[in-house]
Amino acid sequence: MQERYDEAITILEKVSRLNKTETPDRPALLKALISMKKLTPRPAADEENQKSSDGGRSSSFVAKWKPFFGSSAMTRITVLVPLVWFLQGFCYIGIPLNANNFVGSSFLYMVIASVGELPSPIIAPPMAQRFGRVNSLIFLMVSCSICSLLRLAVPEEMVWLHLVLVLLGMISISSAFLIGFCQVSELFPTCIRGQGISIGSFVGHISYVIAPYITDILAVMSPIVPNAIFGVCGLVAALLIYFLPETNNLRLCETVDDVKKRSKGDW
Repeated sequence: MQERYDEAITILEKVSRLNKTETPDRPALLKALISMKKLTPRPAADEENQKSSDGGRSSSFVAKWKPFFGSSAMTRITVLVPLVWFLQGFCYIGIPLNANNFVGSSFLYMVIASVGELPSPIIAPPMAQRFGRVNSLIFLMVSCSICSLLRLAVPEEMVWLHLVLVLLGMISISSAFLIGFCQVSELFPTCIRGQGISIGSFVGHISYVIAPYITDILAVMSPIVPNAIFGVCGLVAALLIYFLPETNNLRLCETVDDVKKRSKGDW
C-alpha cells in the first residue's frame, strides 16, 4: 500500500520458502503488486485531506468516518463490535476482580481464575475453525453468562462449586476473547482495519475502568450484583454477536465495497 514493492517481494519470497511453496519471478510479483495497488481505492479520508484547506476541517472529519458508516453492513459492524468488546471486557476483568466478594480464600479464587485462562489458546482456534466465529462466540458468551448466574443459586458454603463455576467462566470468556480478536480483524476491510480494531479496543478498555466499581461499590449494596451483571452482559453480548456476519473460511475484504458484497453473500 505504501509502494515499498522491493521489501514486499522480499517478504513474500521468504514466506514462500518457509511454507515450501513456489512463487512467480520478481518481475511477475512486481506486476501483481502494482496491479493490486491500482485496484485498491484510497480511503475517502486521505482524498479529502489532500483536497481540504485550513477551512475544510469539518468536511475532512466527516470523510474520515464515512467509510465506517457508508453502508448498512459497515454501520452494523462499526456499532456492534465496540459494544461486544465492552461487554466481553466487563466479564473478562470483572470475574477475577470479584475475588474480594468470595466467601472462601481470595488467593485460591485468583489462582483458579488464572488457571482458567490457560486452556483458551488450545480450545479457541480449532473451535472457531470447526464451528465458525459467530457460533463459537455465542456459545462461549452464553456459557460464561450461565456460570455467573448459577453462582447466584449456589449456597455460599459450597465453595468448591463456586470455584468450578469461576474456572469454567474464565475458560469461556478467555476463549471468546481470542476468537473475538480474530473475528474483528476479519470484519473490517483492509483500508480501515487498523482504525476499526482501535475503536473496538478503546471502547472495550472503558469496561476495564468501570468493572472495579461494580465489584467494589455495588457489591457492598448486595453481593449478588456483580455476578448478576456479568451474567446479563454475557447474554447481551451473545445476542449482539448473532447479528455480526460470519467470516470463517472467507477471504479478507480489502475495501468497503467488498464488505457490501459479503453482506449480500457475493464474497
